Amino acid sequence: MICINDGNDPDATTEWKRPGTYTIISNNTRLNMVNVNRTDAGLYTCRVDTEAGVYEVNAKVVVQYAPTIDIQYSPYERKMKCIPNGVPNRYVFKDWEHSTEYNDHIRFLPIVKEGNTATLTFPTNITGKNHLRDRGIYICRASNNISSSDGMFIMQKKNLNLKSEPYFVSSTENTQFGVYLKTAEIKIKFVSVPEYNSYAVYKNGSRFIDFTESVYRNIKLTDNIYGKNVSVKGTIISLQIQIDTLDDYSSYKIVVKNAIGSSHHTIELVSASAPDMPKFIRTVAQQTQFSVLWKPGFDGGVLQRFIVEYKKIGDIHWNYQTTRSNFIIIGGLQPATKYLIRMFSRNLIDDSNRTEEILIQTDKYAIKETSLSVQSVVILLSVVIIVLLVAGMGLYVRRLKQRHRERMELAINVETPEGTYDEIAHYTDIIEIDNLQPTSQENDNSIMLMTNRDIDLVSGDHASTSSDKDRDSSEYVDDGYEQPYTTLVVTGQVKDDQVYLPTKNKSDYENAILFQNVACEHAYEFLEEDSLSDKTNAHDDYENRNRNYYVNDFNESNENVPHTFIYPQINKAEYINLSLLTNNIEF
Repeated sequence: MICINDGNDPDATTEWKRPGTYTIISNNTRLNMVNVNRTDAGLYTCRVDTEAGVYEVNAKVVVQYAPTIDIQYSPYERKMKCIPNGVPNRYVFKDWEHSTEYNDHIRFLPIVKEGNTATLTFPTNITGKNHLRDRGIYICRASNNISSSDGMFIMQKKNLNLKSEPYFVSSTENTQFGVYLKTAEIKIKFVSVPEYNSYAVYKNGSRFIDFTESVYRNIKLTDNIYGKNVSVKGTIISLQIQIDTLDDYSSYKIVVKNAIGSSHHTIELVSASAPDMPKFIRTVAQQTQFSVLWKPGFDGGVLQRFIVEYKKIGDIHWNYQTTRSNFIIIGGLQPATKYLIRMFSRNLIDDSNRTEEILIQTDKYAIKETSLSVQSVVILLSVVIIVLLVAGMGLYVRRLKQRHRERMELAINVETPEGTYDEIAHYTDIIEIDNLQPTSQENDNSIMLMTNRDIDLVSGDHASTSSDKDRDSSEYVDDGYEQPYTTLVVTGQVKDDQVYLPTKNKSDYENAILFQNVACEHAYEFLEEDSLSDKTNAHDDYENRNRNYYVNDFNESNENVPHTFIYPQINKAEYINLSLLTNNIEF
């Protein structure tokens, strides 16, 4: 801190001190504070003595520090409170942690924040062993965002050493074994707070005292607390009982007492026996070793160990190795060699039966574990990408062809000549009649056409919708437009030399179809008229006679002349090549 004097007295003096004390901290305008701690917080006074007088000014120093934590437990409320104290006094808490005396984690518990305090409430209706499961170490962690040597969060522990009657841990065996005519050992494992003060043993309901005891205090025991196997501090009472008669195999009730109350536990002492035979699960051979995994059988009531025997094919003596686990690796073998394997288990009573012999052969070469290289992965991914691209391109080309085919069909089925209003082309029935002999009147008034035998298709829709007026009247107009015919009569034999082209006048030029004369290389276009309002009566009579003649002639020869009807297919194009067999065309 710096105290600045802006007066003009060169002989002025400056000093720093704490209020209420006469100790001068500094005789300089600058006050340096090293290794600041929370005791340095408070007021500091700067005193300047000049010719004009003495002047003082106070400065307040606030020292921020990580909190210290105090944990308090109220047994009546069954509540535990975490109370931090630091500057600033804004705190963040983590969940409570419950662990054992050996720092084995049991569970996390959510906090309930009440102001600057984190509270943990225990259930009040739990008794017995369930109540004692809450015994252990509880840890509170809090932070005010000021770091310390322990980190950002400060931790404090509280040992909740609940007092209750003794309870027996889960690792106490309910059934224990003894060998006939030998000494059996019964172990009782329990936790008692406060410490137990006495115990008693009962056999078949009567007090039993024919045993030798051994007591082990403050022993690490295994217990299941809230679903987890953890280590707790407890006591083991060992009873050595001589098995002289079969009556000694019985139930033994042990009662343990302390200042709070008593608890009891019953242990069944049964006869020990030889262990059961183990079962092979898997054998794996390598170049100079093999591994064996098996499933142990019942140990007979006492501790057992396993003996694995092996030998080469043709050897007389067996080699063996012993283990207490259910897995073993046997090395020092010869490559590419066949071995026999068998095993059994052994306890203090006897040996189990031996398993069947298993034939196994070591590898000729060492097995090297290989992994898929980066290059292989890249190649595999490239192949997959190429396959996907080819498939995508195939689908795309197929789609283009389909769209092209749809356009071609649309262009063929719907022809729209220039200058029209998108009319739909007429399709007509074509009646092919072989050996039809026309009369001279027919030669004067009808059309004789030589058709290309490649005629494919004619629209059936327009054949059914053609009106009688379209078949009745026709008048040729050489104006460059096309006119569809409702019916084309094709004859195989024609004697006349002239062809008359009856046509219809058309006011609105619609539905044009081009017919090409292949022989003369001239194009004749026919027009269909939408309105017949301008036709003369004489012309109408001529067309009516012409129509009637066609119908009568066709009806007379229909029974004797073979003919073929070419029916249309929808949405297909019609191409007709016409050859005019006349030398003179009259208009």
